[in-house]
Amino acid sequence: TAGGFYVQKGGLKIDLSKLGAGKYHEFSSAVYRDPALAADEKDGVLTASFGRLAYEGPAKLVCTLSDRGRTLGRRERDVTVTPTYVPRKGEVFINIHGQAIVDGKPFMPLGFYSKLADPSLYTPEQLECELKRLHDAGFNYLVDYASYMLKSKESRDRYYGLCEKYGIRVLADDFTGYMQTPDKIGEIGPLAKELAQYPAIIGWYTMDEASEDKVPVLEKIRRELNRATPGHIVLTCNIVAPEPFLPTADVQSGDQYPINAESDAFLRAENYLIRAAACRPAAAWHAPQSFNGVNYDPAVRTDRDAYLKKGREPTENEMLSVALSFVANGISGFAFYSHFDLTRGPVPELYEKRWRDIAAVGKTLREIEKFVVGARRAVDLPHKDVRGRTRIVAKYADDGSVVVLAYGLKADNKATFSLPREMRGLVPSYGFVKKSGDGYVFEGKDLTCDILK
Repeated sequence: TAGGFYVQKGGLKIDLSKLGAGKYHEFSSAVYRDPALAADEKDGVLTASFGRLAYEGPAKLVCTLSDRGRTLGRRERDVTVTPTYVPRKGEVFINIHGQAIVDGKPFMPLGFYSKLADPSLYTPEQLECELKRLHDAGFNYLVDYASYMLKSKESRDRYYGLCEKYGIRVLADDFTGYMQTPDKIGEIGPLAKELAQYPAIIGWYTMDEASEDKVPVLEKIRRELNRATPGHIVLTCNIVAPEPFLPTADVQSGDQYPINAESDAFLRAENYLIRAAACRPAAAWHAPQSFNGVNYDPAVRTDRDAYLKKGREPTENEMLSVALSFVANGISGFAFYSHFDLTRGPVPELYEKRWRDIAAVGKTLREIEKFVVGARRAVDLPHKDVRGRTRIVAKYADDGSVVVLAYGLKADNKATFSLPREMRGLVPSYGFVKKSGDGYVFEGKDLTCDILK
């Protein structure tokens, strides 16, 4: 539930009934029971397995949550039981831990929102130069707002062929308009099947910050795409209450942009992520901020003096802080917003520094990739906030190794903490964490972070 409570002595029972002779007949149940929920499951997500089902077709799913013999809630929905799809080469399977599995290995998308598919902005030569630069810096993912502009086979072959050449997976933005025209949802399947022939396409972007009343039609779009192109994910970007939007996508996204002049903006963003993590979908890939906020202020963005005076250029450590807050809250994919903002604004001498900084952030995320995509959720470590508010978490890789992430959430932060014996050999990377006696001290302004590895 959104409010949140923990089952102490009870569990979750899920009944599945198949349709036959016009009636539903219960044929399988799954039960989750635990007298004290495991630490890594105290985010409200309970999982129960049916095992192999000897039935395919329409069914009714009924979930009953109970505690000490009392029913707390009951919900039901119509579902379809289908065989498990076996992904082909390059396709995606989201497993029970929220890991995106591609070719048998966890996949970490790392890239940008972009408009690289717009032929009016990039010549074929410029496009190839940009894709090569992304590849060389370790980026492998684009959410391309302009992919719908690729109307001809020739333009698609060129764009997606170059993306494939440089190892860039693309979330295509060809279906966002259908939530405004639900009567045309039937057109989606054939087009998606045609586009899915391009190996560079990893899935579909179907919604950008829509209102809650669009959820029913977005769920229909998702299911149409799921049927037409299994192995390709559906992603929606949501900035309001996370719970109602869970049916809209296989992978949920969001865009918290706290690098600005507002007080406690990072703390508010963190609180949203904590809430979203408590009702997580199967996977979450979000959009960390990499832009100067005044790029979106019409009164400032063309005035050099005003831009320099009022703008806040995100630094490497600030952008990394936002990304690490995502990691701490179960997010395992990143589309920085945005590629086109790297060359926006009336101060062109900033452009190259922006690229160096974001490339450095990408390099760091690649270095800790196995921890980011690890199945185990981050574990909060005990600490004392001397001033401000700091979050300190341990994030484990599937091989059992660990890193510690620390970041400051208020204007001025200082925290003291100790580490378990097995973590004491970890070394800070950015100087915001220092040894102090038998323990450690984190000290920094908001949007400062450190990684102990």
